[in-house]
Amino acid sequence: MERREPARTHPAGWFQIGWSHELARGETRPLRFFGEDLVVCRYESGEVGLFDAFCPHMNAHIGYGGTTIGETLACPYHGWRFDRSGCNVHIPYSSRVSRSAGLRAWPVVELGSSVLLAWYSPDGGQPTFDPPGAAELPGMGEPTFCPVGPQTSRRYADRTMHIDFVTENTVDMSHFKFVHETPEIGSILRLDPVDHRFHVRFSMPMKIYGPEGGGQVVDAVTEVTNWGLGLILARFADGASLLQAQTPVDDVHCEVMMTMVLPRNASGSAEPSGEQLARFKMACRQVENDMVIWTHRRPDSQAHLVADEVAPFRTFSKWKRQFYAARPVVAARTESEVGS
Repeated sequence: MERREPARTHPAGWFQIGWSHELARGETRPLRFFGEDLVVCRYESGEVGLFDAFCPHMNAHIGYGGTTIGETLACPYHGWRFDRSGCNVHIPYSSRVSRSAGLRAWPVVELGSSVLLAWYSPDGGQPTFDPPGAAELPGMGEPTFCPVGPQTSRRYADRTMHIDFVTENTVDMSHFKFVHETPEIGSILRLDPVDHRFHVRFSMPMKIYGPEGGGQVVDAVTEVTNWGLGLILARFADGASLLQAQTPVDDVHCEVMMTMVLPRNASGSAEPSGEQLARFKMACRQVENDMVIWTHRRPDSQAHLVADEVAPFRTFSKWKRQFYAARPVVAARTESEVGS
């Protein structure tokens, strides 16, 4: 008798798995996302690879002690090496290789030498849309902008919440007054769902914080784009941009990553100014306010919306269904395997 695992509920899309500055040449790192154990590596060429973590030989986790040799990934247990497609290409103590034992390679991209993204699909399929590029995140990795590093990136790991809570915030105008200290409730100027993108333009009085604190209220028009359900991009009039990423860890946990892309000041310094860092701190503070709500919200419950909320939430809900359309991968185990 077979015992079936619950179908996975993660949506398809591009999701952030880390930052470029965390991964040096020749380094491997263990990761866990989408309910999967993974290993990310950087080859001698500087390119990045992402694979299922466990070596098919004797199931060692390659993220703990594994290395790269040239453009191959080497297991720390017996030295089996795998190429960038995941095929076994070398066994140190054998003249043969295993054609049947390989690693699953995941689609992975590096944005502007700054941010690492992976493609996930419940059916294991290849990407159906492109990741954001220079047009969506202008300046990332360019010499006239500050490099993305520890000062302009922040991780909130293993938060108990669903990623839909994050993305639906972009159409929820009324919560800003109560969660984000805006003096008034804002208004949506434009909703524009286009294929995998969901553009929102809204007007909102907001507090602008300086290095010393305080908070001047200004009228602001903000434009954000949901790039699938994993990424939210915001662009500002001064050339700065903000990438907010939410990546499922498993069925109940999520990791949120914040990245600020800032133009260099008049002196050309690579270090962000105090005012710029205060701006990033303010953005993180607002997400932290949200997470108090998100991490204690009941999932999968029916919302009772008032008339003014219905249209934007309905538009968002209809748009997001496309990312859950792929057929889930359902693992099956026998009774002996689960110890029954």
